Amino acid sequence: MRRILILLVVIFVFVLPVNAQKPGGKGTSVTTDSVEAICPNGVQIQNGVEFIINMRPGFTYTATAVGINGFDPVIGVGDQSGIVLCEDDESAAGRYSVDLPSSGSVTPSSANSQVPFNHSNASFADISLVVGSTDGSGGEFVLILEGMAVTTADGSGAGAGDPFVVRLTQNMVDSGVLNVYMLAITNNVDPLMQLVDTDNNVIELDNGDRVECDDAGDSDICWGDSADLSGSFVSRTQGRQTPGGPHDSMLSIPIGDFSLDSDPDNNFLNFLMTTYRQETFGDYLVVFHTGTGTGGGQPSLVPTPQGGGKSGNTANTGVTATCPDGTQITNAVEIVVNMRPGFTYTATALGRDGFDPIIGVGDQNGVSLCRDDDQSAARYTVNLPSSGLVDSANTNSQVPFSHSYDSFADISLIVGGLDGSTGSFVLILEGMAVTTADGSGAGAGDPFAVRLTQNMVDSGVPLSVYMIAVTNDLDPLMQLVDSDKNVIELDSGSHVECDDAGDSQTCFGDHSSLNGAFVSRTQGRQTPGGSRDSMLSFDLSGFTLDPNPDLNFLQFLMTSYRQETFGDYLVVLQIGVGTGAGTGGKPNV
Repeated sequence: MRRILILLVVIFVFVLPVNAQKPGGKGTSVTTDSVEAICPNGVQIQNGVEFIINMRPGFTYTATAVGINGFDPVIGVGDQSGIVLCEDDESAAGRYSVDLPSSGSVTPSSANSQVPFNHSNASFADISLVVGSTDGSGGEFVLILEGMAVTTADGSGAGAGDPFVVRLTQNMVDSGVLNVYMLAITNNVDPLMQLVDTDNNVIELDNGDRVECDDAGDSDICWGDSADLSGSFVSRTQGRQTPGGPHDSMLSIPIGDFSLDSDPDNNFLNFLMTTYRQETFGDYLVVFHTGTGTGGGQPSLVPTPQGGGKSGNTANTGVTATCPDGTQITNAVEIVVNMRPGFTYTATALGRDGFDPIIGVGDQNGVSLCRDDDQSAARYTVNLPSSGLVDSANTNSQVPFSHSYDSFADISLIVGGLDGSTGSFVLILEGMAVTTADGSGAGAGDPFAVRLTQNMVDSGVPLSVYMIAVTNDLDPLMQLVDSDKNVIELDSGSHVECDDAGDSQTCFGDHSSLNGAFVSRTQGRQTPGGSRDSMLSFDLSGFTLDPNPDLNFLQFLMTSYRQETFGDYLVVLQIGVGTGAGTGGKPNV
């Protein structure tokens, strides 16, 4: 990936071309927080995202929204006159699936939506697509646009191509997710996607890098975080499937720390779809993977650490550890458990999408135990809002661990791959309990710390942490705390804590109810999620690391609401590991 070191992100604004008609209109409310729309039948689209297509006359496009992890999308279509057409839960869309680097595998769902659309204007017209939910819930979705083509009518030279515009709102920024793809349908098309300004000039960073992508996965000709699209696919109409290829394009825009202009009509990203040198022509798809958060912002904090020691060689790029048998764990992450004496915990790592995790356990004296490819762990599966369904795999790892100290001790878990590989994993920790020994009042509970490193930031995977009750009478409460175990409080007064995930009144940030979720545990058991379980998720793309790696920790406190309930619980983390050398900066938008 192209790497640009940016210590201070300066935010500029891209606006629509001056000849573009403003979307929205009657029945549409546009604010910096989100886009809301009223359908002709009175249905409300809430917490929405807006896409604007500068569309030729005489064409019919098809828009399909595929929800991720239970998100139920609805699509509204309109122009400057307002929303004129809405669709939800369409049967043909229910057969759609996708598999892309940013979304992973997304299976068919009857909640998917689809709508064909065109216009009757004599010339180009701006058509607005608003995608959201009927209940204002947050989540992620993939929007597939079909019907486009690169033709000689596009012209040639700089600025030639089809424009697509995304309106940035706070709910998108809070989700931290915006990935855009251009996939060729015909083999002779060599897609080129560019981020452009109002005059269709390609955005150029201070170091001269252009924000564009010819062949995804090739860092010489594709800006930012991308992956070869060979092996990817996207469904389309009539039961067809379009495979990705080595010449297709991808731009991943790290929007998590964007600052929005107070005028919502000044917050746009303009994408231009064309081909390399306008030398090839044919049909293509445009695919957006994005999300809608709660609109409340993300914390920017690097709390004081605990743990660490000689358990691994720690740098901001990642953690490296040597096992007792000489095996090296590289490009790893570290989780620190402040552990009572007399207890045995079990850590199980499940790799996603082929990632093969290994676990090392140690303390201030170094790594004393490593485990890889455990037979018991191979039967583990999880289904969580952030990870989706992760099936069982022979490459999963598991290790029970304890310590012989007389009092609490910091135990480090080092999780990575044998070959420094990148990917993401789910780590399940079993054996914890909320008890009367935790004390009561502010600061009572069990602390767990995650060391932030550049490979985590570069992975593009939000850090998601769950506290799931094993016993029915436990009401979990998870808090992000500082070194004195005070709950982190934002400038707005919001506390970074979660009582009941899915309830925006009692849970901070981007989260979903854990009803329907589940996590495997020892002895073939399975723990279901519930309405009172907790979840905190952080988009790491906006985090700036301290040069001292021992000052880059997020510390979580696990307790129960008012310390009124007691019982066993699980801690579950979803973490990604990237290359650890920086993403190469962000476009100034």
